Amino acid sequence: MDPQNPAYVEHASMNNAEQNLNLFSLLDKTFTSKENPVSHIIPHTRKKLLTKGMSHLCIQCGKTFSDKSGLKRHMRIHTGEKPYRCSLCEKAFSTSGDLNRHKNVHAGDKPYQCSQCDMTFALNFNLLTHMRIHSGERPYQCEHCKKAFSQYSGLQIHKRSHTGEKPYQCTECNKDFSNRPNLVKHYRTHTGEKPYPCKHCPKTFSIYSGLQSHMRVHTGEKPYQCTECNEAFSHRNSLVHHYKIHTE
Repeated sequence: MDPQNPAYVEHASMNNAEQNLNLFSLLDKTFTSKENPVSHIIPHTRKKLLTKGMSHLCIQCGKTFSDKSGLKRHMRIHTGEKPYRCSLCEKAFSTSGDLNRHKNVHAGDKPYQCSQCDMTFALNFNLLTHMRIHSGERPYQCEHCKKAFSQYSGLQIHKRSHTGEKPYQCTECNKDFSNRPNLVKHYRTHTGEKPYPCKHCPKTFSIYSGLQSHMRVHTGEKPYQCTECNEAFSHRNSLVHHYKIHTE
């Protein structure tokens, strides 16, 4: 599971919940809101951890490791550090394994195939995300308006519609954007760049989602289905327009 994926962090925390509770139960101490109880536990539990061969303790969440390198890799979950950078696109990763998997994108290798529509992906994580188109699963919900998303990144971007935050600025015209993909898409209006070519026809696209949408012309895929009459569509906008037939 991708260490950068919030689901991974949640999974890791759940797996260590019992262990953490055992650590905290060794103490009979009241902490103020500013204190970190995990850091207080260290001297009390170090001997116990050493006997188990788990001598390295994360002071953020209580997870233990048998070696320093394991703790160092784990700490990147808390710090957000991404020391492994792709030389082709400058995208950064927290582990060398994630970087190596990312390189499949540039190599053109797509070993992960969707069983529903035969689309292929360079990364298994991308396949799992894609499968939510077919299943309709949206596990990430906004706490402000209850809107749900299939990807955690989609939720994070959506939250900026509530806060008004626009941290990404175009260096050409100073226009601000709430997310990096929109900035990149906008920037190509200045450069004219269209880096995503269709392998079936001469058309090229400025954004990858544009290519994905276009590919359905060739594959015949229609992943968006009406819940009222089961008619299927290749694009979400077509489904939204179709729904008006049922609501009028």
